[in-house]
Amino acid sequence: MVSLLWCSPGRSQPSVLDPIPPLEPYPDLRNQGFELSTETEYTLGAGDVIRVTVLPVGDFSGEYQILVDGTLFVPLLGTFPVQGLTLTQLTEFLTQQYRQYVKRPSVTVGLVSPRPLKLAIAGEINNPGSYLLPIEGGQKFPTVTQLIQQAGGLTTVADLDNVTIKRQFQGETLTLTLNLWDLAKKGQLKQDVTLRDGDEIIIPTQEIIDIGETRLLSDANFGLSANQEINVAVVGEVYRPGSYRVIPESNTVSGSQGNIRRQPPRLTFAIQLYHFHKLRLQMFIL
Repeated sequence: MVSLLWCSPGRSQPSVLDPIPPLEPYPDLRNQGFELSTETEYTLGAGDVIRVTVLPVGDFSGEYQILVDGTLFVPLLGTFPVQGLTLTQLTEFLTQQYRQYVKRPSVTVGLVSPRPLKLAIAGEINNPGSYLLPIEGGQKFPTVTQLIQQAGGLTTVADLDNVTIKRQFQGETLTLTLNLWDLAKKGQLKQDVTLRDGDEIIIPTQEIIDIGETRLLSDANFGLSANQEINVAVVGEVYRPGSYRVIPESNTVSGSQGNIRRQPPRLTFAIQLYHFHKLRLQMFIL
């Protein structure tokens, strides 16, 4: 195999790499009549494994891992920072650098193995906190609803109209607002965005509870966790006021051969009225 190298006459090999070109600012499409996209290009970070292909000199090709300090080492060019760059930006940078050694180089950069995603979720979620989700074996990146499932599901007062994601993208903090009701009611998959490393998801609290929406949410695969007991306090004109633990109802679906489907806890009162007396009842979910 013959490697073709090209150098300018009288030009010595540079000892220092040219600086990485500045990042382009994230375009604000809202002022141009477009909706802000909820998807952003993948940015590189420590732990990513990439493959660099350089033609016509195959000796410069190979797979490389980004180091913990966000730098990358490739043959001939040495070590340089790539933290926060997109694959497109790194391709352009490597093409520019290899032009010093190869005539009309064709450089491609591909993601072989992405780093594990460290995500945070807070608010009206059963198990808030930080989650480390590995991406292995050609798996797709997790979505918002998959992280909600991983975190134990939503609470009964979750506001799905204003779910927010805070994302670091090319030195800026982007705030994405999602309406998961559009996913549950209308099937809009664009609301179920794929997550990126470092995303922070916040589920706010709704002020007015709609019982109909609560029942609908219990049927969604990312909604309420129907297998948990809840505490209910009953006070007022009742025989036995106090705190009660209510467990989910178990309904066997016909033809399911014993498979049990859980329903959210429901309290049914049978009230008899005597001589037009009215009973006053207040319920508070603890």
